[in-house]
Amino acid sequence: MGVSSIFSLEVFFRAIRDFETARVLGYFELLEGFGPFFIFLSAASFASAARLSLSYRDMLSG
Repeated sequence: MGVSSIFSLEVFFRAIRDFETARVLGYFELLEGFGPFFIFLSAASFASAARLSLSYRDMLSG
């Protein structure tokens, strides 16, 4: 892979991470009605995005 494709993947995963963070923060506004359910969904989606990002970084570096 060239440097430009690695850079574009990094930007892509950074955008995913920022989107997931915004979604987690948005869920916290709904805590009055659906607290535990939305906390679980936020944690699960954030963790899956983080795992995906780390696995691609490992693949690119190794």
